[in-house]
Amino acid sequence: MSYQTTHARRYSNLFSYQTSHRILFFFVLAFLFAAAPAWAQEEDLKPTYVTARLFVVRTQRNQEPLTNQLFRLRTAAQTDDEKWLSNMQKAYPAASGVALLRTQQLRLFMIPKPGILMVGDPMRPHLEFQFLIAQGLRDDDSINTTAIIDANFYGGPKAAHPVPMSMANNGFEIAPGMSYFFTTDGLRLKHDVYTVYFRDRSFAPILEQYDHYLVLSLTVDADKPSAWSFDATKSAELQSKASKKVEPVWSDEVKNNKFFGKVQVRVEIGADGKVANANIWESSLPEGNLQALAAARQWEFPTTELAGINSPASALLTFAIAPPPPPKAPEKAAPTDKTPATEKSQGQAKPAEKKTTATKPPVKRRNK
Repeated sequence: MSYQTTHARRYSNLFSYQTSHRILFFFVLAFLFAAAPAWAQEEDLKPTYVTARLFVVRTQRNQEPLTNQLFRLRTAAQTDDEKWLSNMQKAYPAASGVALLRTQQLRLFMIPKPGILMVGDPMRPHLEFQFLIAQGLRDDDSINTTAIIDANFYGGPKAAHPVPMSMANNGFEIAPGMSYFFTTDGLRLKHDVYTVYFRDRSFAPILEQYDHYLVLSLTVDADKPSAWSFDATKSAELQSKASKKVEPVWSDEVKNNKFFGKVQVRVEIGADGKVANANIWESSLPEGNLQALAAARQWEFPTTELAGINSPASALLTFAIAPPPPPKAPEKAAPTDKTPATEKSQGQAKPAEKKTTATKPPVKRRNK
């Protein structure tokens, strides 16, 4: 039997003109059309887990802009915060300082609702990055996933400032197990804007010497990240019960410039109560990040506080430098009476004199 004859019979069986075959074919076709939207929705609702990080890169004022190139790295090579800083210093050799400001784990779906990374107090000027993902087809008909990011600068609470200053990137392809980071000239901030949005108004004259670039990083996690063992409230309680506490030794840069703010460090605690891993979660004192990390890695906790919690347990440690007290207003001197004594004596009212009316003596009448 020839090749053409064999395949002709196969196709004739598929497109049979028998009534039963045609009914079965249209039944299967209708089922596929009905099930396709549900399968597509299930695929759309399948989350993509990402970790967003926001860094600040400091350069001398008015120098050439940093490159807007998108950098790609294997996530496995980014073992800790120090490795991130090292790779960014290589990517931006003109930078004089790199620090992490914010970390956020996000769960993204292929729907219009974005994941949000917020920096700052929502009741004051703050920044929101919005993350969306979408899928498309390459030229070879394979599926790719694209990330689209918007940056929105709000001048205050959204109720009073509903329209932000916004900028968006063109999107870039992402893949599990990879990390990406970039900046643009639109994310270059002058010292006054940077201080208001990211430093809790902790100003120092040294900040005027630099431009501050925001560098956004996106890591596509291969697996679902572990849930927090201790939320913010319980983390504060755990921190107060630590069996070994080590405070940061702040650098001379922090002390000499009288910076203030706080650094929150996410720690992973082993079953023995010792910190196994630490990374910056949020910081308004980036000059103190490394000192906060060094201190956090030495903390220890009673194992009784970790009973019944899967190891490693995750929690937040907070280190802070309080802002200086506001200067006291000069006290107003009590009013003093500077009137000279002579004027005072002249100005004093004399007691009113009693008026006396002159009375004529009685006239004696003579008898005639």
